[in-house]
Amino acid sequence: MADELHDELEVLVAIMEDDIKIHDDNISADINIVLKLDDPLKVGVSYLEAQMLVKAEDEIMVRYLPPIILRVSLPEGYPEKSPPEFTIDNSWMTDEDKKLITESLIKVRDDNIGQVILYDWITHIQDNVLNLLKISDKLYVDSDEKLNLIEEYNNCMLRKEYDSAIHKCEICLTDLLGKQFEVLSSCSHAFCHSCLGQYCETHIKDGSSRTIDCPDPSCRSKVEIGVVHKLVSKELFEKYDMNLLTFAIRSMSGSVWCPILDCQQPAQVFSMEPHLGKCPVCLFVFCVDCNKASHGNSTCEDHTRLRTDPVEEDVIPLEETTPLNKDFEIFQAMVKRLGAKKTQDYLQKTIDEIFGHLSEVEQRDLVTHYIEASPEEKEKFHAEYGKAYLQYFLSGLRGTRRRTNYSLTRFTEFLLTLENEKHRSPSHQMGQLLKHLEITTFAHGLCLQPCPSCFVPIEKNGGCHHMSCTNCGVHFCWDCMQTMEICSESQCGSRDS
Repeated sequence: MADELHDELEVLVAIMEDDIKIHDDNISADINIVLKLDDPLKVGVSYLEAQMLVKAEDEIMVRYLPPIILRVSLPEGYPEKSPPEFTIDNSWMTDEDKKLITESLIKVRDDNIGQVILYDWITHIQDNVLNLLKISDKLYVDSDEKLNLIEEYNNCMLRKEYDSAIHKCEICLTDLLGKQFEVLSSCSHAFCHSCLGQYCETHIKDGSSRTIDCPDPSCRSKVEIGVVHKLVSKELFEKYDMNLLTFAIRSMSGSVWCPILDCQQPAQVFSMEPHLGKCPVCLFVFCVDCNKASHGNSTCEDHTRLRTDPVEEDVIPLEETTPLNKDFEIFQAMVKRLGAKKTQDYLQKTIDEIFGHLSEVEQRDLVTHYIEASPEEKEKFHAEYGKAYLQYFLSGLRGTRRRTNYSLTRFTEFLLTLENEKHRSPSHQMGQLLKHLEITTFAHGLCLQPCPSCFVPIEKNGGCHHMSCTNCGVHFCWDCMQTMEICSESQCGSRDS
């Protein structure tokens, strides 16, 4: 009897390998029953709202479901005299689902009294799980977290299948195990790590600011930024990431950059006829169309000789018709000074502070109400939270465990949305971001405060309290953080300057 018990467990270990764990008592075990489906299955989310069943639009297709854990204990007298005791556990099933599985296993056990039963239980669940749970063409779970869990497990198992098979790299034409390949999620093309890594490195070293195309010449998909991050060195990735962000900002309507090579700061268009820009750092005035010094009303072709005299006649101030978004200006300057990743880290802290007090249910309600809101109602949401900040938050809700907080696409979309909002003064959200910046820099021993005029972060590394902002040019007092005109009229300005 004992030999029969141990023989059954040894056979299961040989078949299931890592999916079974025998406890030290040698009579109990935990068995992970892998659920591989014959056909792909749709999985979605449904939940109760106001006593009505709501089905979300998001759906995924899977070939694997997270395993059912069968915990068994084989008592003395098993199998002839005593049946095994068991419980089941699962991360995505409801209590009712677990009850159905349990009742089915009891029936199989009662139909096979006196016989070893563990393997029959395993195959019974694997072969009949959808029928037992009364699932025909679609499975519904009751939360986004469970849907994310199912999707992550399915992707992991599909990758294991791929890793254990042999594939041919279409670049070097070498047959290799799948674990040596990177599969592009946007198009499913796969290339070995070595070839794809060299391909990405060459693209970055060439200085291109465009996203990297899939190496397949017939494919228009892009290599995901996460794949690039994985395959190239840290230094190369930071160069690539900054090139992408710079290109995105320069592509935005109204964004121009100083053409002086040693400057390259964000500049402002201050006249449309002639089309002129001015750098707030070096004060260079230039033609936006040809990036040469201002040449008045002469055409770019007729005026090839470099001149630096700004032309003031017939100037049409752009700001009269196009209010500049102060938040956007500050973000541009922060990206230039601190880098894209640090800037987005501060943004994420601000987003967490704005929305972190909401429970999971309240966050779901916010998503539902915003999506279903009329244009007028959406404007109320934008007025309360800020359109760019709200949409950045919502874009991070779906599948947060599959995404990192640092996403170039999300950040670029945020900047594009922010640029089009009409705010001449810094918003409340920007005030929170600057607060995070001040606290963080203080904690790291840096002397950093926002400019009292344009709010760009400024570092002081010595000298007196007289400061000039290189972004907007304002002259201010570091001690009272007011312009020197105001400082001179106050008690602060009475000191020796």
